[in-house]
Amino acid sequence: MSPFNYQLLPEMTLKYQDFCKAIAINFDNSIVLLSAGTKINIFYFKEGYLKLLQKLRKHSNYVHTLNMFRNNQNFISSASDSQIFIWNINLNQNSKYLIKLKEHSQSVNCLLIRQPQEDLIISGSSDKSIKFWSQNSTSTKTWSCFQTINKHTSDIFGMSINEEGNRLLSCANDKTILITECQMNGLWCIKQRIDVKISGGRVTFIKNELFVFLPNISPDGETFEGSEQIELYRLNQCSQQYIKCNTIPIKGGDNDCTPCFPQLYNNSKQILICKNGEYVNFLQFDVFHSLEYQCKFQFAINFFSNRTFGTLSQDGQYFITWCYKTEQIQIRKFKN
Repeated sequence: MSPFNYQLLPEMTLKYQDFCKAIAINFDNSIVLLSAGTKINIFYFKEGYLKLLQKLRKHSNYVHTLNMFRNNQNFISSASDSQIFIWNINLNQNSKYLIKLKEHSQSVNCLLIRQPQEDLIISGSSDKSIKFWSQNSTSTKTWSCFQTINKHTSDIFGMSINEEGNRLLSCANDKTILITECQMNGLWCIKQRIDVKISGGRVTFIKNELFVFLPNISPDGETFEGSEQIELYRLNQCSQQYIKCNTIPIKGGDNDCTPCFPQLYNNSKQILICKNGEYVNFLQFDVFHSLEYQCKFQFAINFFSNRTFGTLSQDGQYFITWCYKTEQIQIRKFKN
């Protein structure tokens, strides 16, 4: 595994005083979305520089997630107000929302778009439910909820879907990880429940047979705490059950932590980004085949604040963050 870094581009740092819990960047690195409390700001992004284009207002509470579609100019937002909006980015005039998805009763904390089909949206909420949304037909822009899973017993904070798009991980403040699979009829069914000692808010597939979990919720379930390590789970080929196989020490275990800013895994660079406490940790994987892998902690960035949120561009070139302490958007670029 070759050493790498994400080098800060100081000349591209932007003062940003609005509270920013969610950041997204589109597939060709030309548009960046930044939440601003209840608002969403659209920026033009070129060679690391950000130019504000539009401000969108529709949510009534803090925006928690922003997800870009790859096949069109649409994106999704969710917030503490329990609402999900699908928007269309129109750079020639004011962007507007296309549809509102209102099925959750509490904060929507995590959201996924199945790739590459982009035919499925999955949302996880503090109302303890996971909802599955599909388009009514390819010719319409209407989405509707076709299934709800209510097997978690507390707030859901983390989800991840595998590359094949048929297996979902979810973690909640209930000391469980659920593995849910898509059946032949398109409905989803719980296949495994993993009981963990400490609840966690971040979980990520590395490969179909391997995932990473961060146990970072206090034993009383009241606060987020930094963890001394991440946990790796591997699929047992005989039992077809995931079993904890390893732990990797990371930085940030002495700090309080916060939700939002999900773990990020870039498959092309095999890099895992994990926020933990006041640190953002960078780990590198080398997966030889489905059952053998190496994982190495490479470095960590100390932001001196647990209220740090960010995203990684799809090509792995840009790492963009907002930090409460500095009130800055910082842009870092991948460097070998």
